[in-house]
Order: sequence, then C-alpha cells, then structure tokens
Amino acid sequence: MAYNRKNYLKRVLAIQEIALHHRAQGLFFKEIFHLYVESQYQISKRTFDSYMGVNARKELKEIEAMEKLNETKKIQASDMTECPDCLQPTSQEELKTFGGLCEDCNTGL
Repeated sequence: MAYNRKNYLKRVLAIQEIALHHRAQGLFFKEIFHLYVESQYQISKRTFDSYMGVNARKELKEIEAMEKLNETKKIQASDMTECPDCLQPTSQEELKTFGGLCEDCNTGL
C-alpha cells in the first residue's frame, strides 16, 4: 500500500481508538503507550503524543469527500469529446442534439 495522507490518518485513528478505549478504563496515556501502542506500532512517545492531537476523523472525511468529487469530475470528463468542425470540447449529448456539431458550429457563430 502506497504511503499517503489517507493511510497516515487511518493509522492515527486506529491508535486514537486504542488510547480512548483504555483511557476510559482509567489508564494514563503514558501507560497506554507503553502497554498497548509501542510494541504494536513501533512509534516513539513523542509521535504518540502528536497523533493524539490530530483530528483524524475530520481529515479523513474531507479526503474522502475530495476523492468522491474527483471521481465525479472524471466521469463527467470522460463524457466529453471534440466537435469535428471547431475541435472545442463538447458533450456527446450536444453532438447528438445538433447533428454531429457543437451548438456554436450549428448556429454559425
């Protein structure tokens, strides 16, 4: 799996969930780090403290929203083609509507 911000945030979120679960049982963050996080994730205490300050859930939602928007744009872009007369980007639907030419070429503009 390639390293990117999304994978980083998933890792941070997993560590935060472990910490919150054990914090509810009354353990201190230092104990949680040494007992549950350090051996499994091979990170330092300083990194653990940094992870606790990241709003991973919010950032993951933002990234997923951007990915969804980009996917929508890709689908819309794949529907585009060129007018054979003026070579301007035109939708397939517009070419069908105006007999194989874009609206500008069909109206003589």
